[in-house]
Amino acid sequence: MPGYRSTPIGPSVRVPRGLPVAPSSGSAESTAGYFRPDIEGLRGIAVLLVVVFHAAPNLLGGGFVGVDVFFVISGFLITGLLYRELRRSGRISFPGFYVRRVRRLFPAAALALAATFLLSAAVISPLELPRVSGDGVAAALSVSNIRFALASGDYFAAITDPSPFLHFWSLSVEEQFYLIWPALLLIVFRLGRGTRAVALTVALVALVSLLLAVVLTDVAASWAFYSLPTRAWQLALGGLLAIAAMRRSGSSSHARVLAIVGWIGVGAVLLAGIAFDDTLAYPGYWALLPTIGAAAIIAGGDRRGGAGMLLGRRPMRFFGRISYALYLWHWPLLILPVIAFGDALTVGARVGLVALAILVATLSTLLVEEPIRRGSRPGAARKNLALAGGPLLGLALAVLVGVTATGWVTDTAIAESLRGETASRGETASDAGPGRGAGRGAQGAPTSTPSTGPNVRATAKPGIPAEATRRPKPRRSTEPTAKPTAAPTPKPRRTPKPTPVIHLPADVRPSVWDAADDVEALVPNGCLHKEDLTSPRPCSVGASGARVVIALVGDSHASHWYPALRKVALDRGWRLETFVKVSCPFTDIPVRNLELKRRYRECEAFNENVVGALRRLQPDVVVTALSRWQHPIDEADESSVAQGNGMARMLKRVPGRKVIIADVPYPGFDVPGCLAKNIKDIRHCAVPAGGRVSGGSPLRERTAARASGGAMLDFSKVICGGNQDCPVVNDDMIVFRDHHHLTATFAKSMAPQLDRALQRLLKKRGR
Repeated sequence: MPGYRSTPIGPSVRVPRGLPVAPSSGSAESTAGYFRPDIEGLRGIAVLLVVVFHAAPNLLGGGFVGVDVFFVISGFLITGLLYRELRRSGRISFPGFYVRRVRRLFPAAALALAATFLLSAAVISPLELPRVSGDGVAAALSVSNIRFALASGDYFAAITDPSPFLHFWSLSVEEQFYLIWPALLLIVFRLGRGTRAVALTVALVALVSLLLAVVLTDVAASWAFYSLPTRAWQLALGGLLAIAAMRRSGSSSHARVLAIVGWIGVGAVLLAGIAFDDTLAYPGYWALLPTIGAAAIIAGGDRRGGAGMLLGRRPMRFFGRISYALYLWHWPLLILPVIAFGDALTVGARVGLVALAILVATLSTLLVEEPIRRGSRPGAARKNLALAGGPLLGLALAVLVGVTATGWVTDTAIAESLRGETASRGETASDAGPGRGAGRGAQGAPTSTPSTGPNVRATAKPGIPAEATRRPKPRRSTEPTAKPTAAPTPKPRRTPKPTPVIHLPADVRPSVWDAADDVEALVPNGCLHKEDLTSPRPCSVGASGARVVIALVGDSHASHWYPALRKVALDRGWRLETFVKVSCPFTDIPVRNLELKRRYRECEAFNENVVGALRRLQPDVVVTALSRWQHPIDEADESSVAQGNGMARMLKRVPGRKVIIADVPYPGFDVPGCLAKNIKDIRHCAVPAGGRVSGGSPLRERTAARASGGAMLDFSKVICGGNQDCPVVNDDMIVFRDHHHLTATFAKSMAPQLDRALQRLLKKRGR
């Protein structure tokens, strides 16, 4: 799947970015024109898979396969409807088709959009409101799948909170399908002069789309997951079923075989839901199991003795009936509380929110969806659509404008608040000295250690992540409360002086609004190589004839040190060459790419080419740094010692002195977003002391330095000031631009420390 972004909904729970799915939007009516209770029940199973997966992914890691089931159902119902009309009249009534689609989909979606906009405006960080508004716009325009494919494909996309509109991606896929499919079938029918051409075309679409999905899953997983061309085969497979269903066999033996096939399909879907998880390269070949399983259920579910015995039961049909509304409501109801409070939801809270989603979905179905869909005559469709849907559309658009405006208003309000806070303390930009209001004491140490603060899980995706920002819980006062007494009141004891809060400096650099985009120059100029590149392009700064040449190698955690190294090189008259690649550690250990969901072959080829380039370059110093997460293919390489030795073996292959920079402290939350929420006391955004080191760092770097004969540099005390919680604002500079990368501004400020370390190293060589 496309780069997942993880969100803590329960303890030790990850919710992969991009998995909310849309149920089939058609009714459970078969191509033969009669009601199929088994299909309605199948929709119930599909939506339950998705809801349970989102509420408790550890319980049902493959529940995301519900999307595959929904797509097959949609393809079956919509193709059957269109194909039957073509056979009957030789044409398709486009106005009638689209009016039915709008009446079926729009009212409930508009209501959910409006409510999600309002709730999001109340709980989401001011920094995130413009992005969330954009997500809502994309959802309203049925292009959210394209928006999320673009965002998750960008390694540096600043999407740190899961979007409350994320689940609209699959609805966008279906709506794009509705725009193309009727016209395609009609054109083929007219040009091919018959229904046989339609069947062959649907089969061809299924084959080409499946091949495209398999290929793109390996090289562009985000697009493979989100796009219509790579999902069309699932819709087309359902369409082939609809065409085949026009000619039913009266053979009882045939019916018995299909009944068995239906039960096998139920087993396939449930197996995928239980056995799959977010580590699979999805959809790819893996999607064949639940997709073919869903097709088998539809093919045999209504036969006597078939899966319809289970699927046609009232509980399954109930969830199938509310599946569309439940899809619309369950995701924002589950994710917005996490964003608002920042804490992983308890089991009780998750159960309660799921129950609330079912209640809201039931009311939406009974009061909005079904009355509008069924309460008007076909001839009055447009009139009823305007009467019922118009106000909801106006409400959704009004809230959209309001939320967008809220982002601008909040921007202005925070700026005014910062100026007001500074003025109230009697400070100006000139007299707010280093560290003042920056979450550090005289030596850069925090004046207090907050008991709570942002603390969320690491993202697994290039994706993306995605973390929710934790708001601190209110502390209980430790001040004793006097009990009423008839005796004279004793003289009150002096209470400890409260710890002063630490405000966000008014002149903080970069500004909260610009911090996410404060990246090193290697990012926009393409010198931080993307996943698909295997040969390093020339990227250098400084004179070509410089007496000292420094090479920077590694992943994005090497790249974010570039501003400091660049300043050192220019000040000293040295030359700096860079060889950095996204998620590609400089090691000989094979690693897995979480975006591509497979062995990172491009990284292995890139590192080999870097070794060749460094041997030709003959640098004086090779500097490397890498993220604390390596994701090795072999479990034997999970330890810090094994990974350190892997780095050392690679470093020994290249010339020059070796410098390994230990990984930076790890916040694990969106730092600019947290600061925007806590401008009056930024201590709440401090990185807990335990969060500084994770996954063995810097043991890994020490091992690499010792085994390669190099030097290790650890700047964590410079960044944090001691062993206490680490502030994220240092000397009026925001340290992190996201949840683990340094801002270019702060990285550049580290140039003096890096310069001294390199000077000591070079003096040992007589330079």
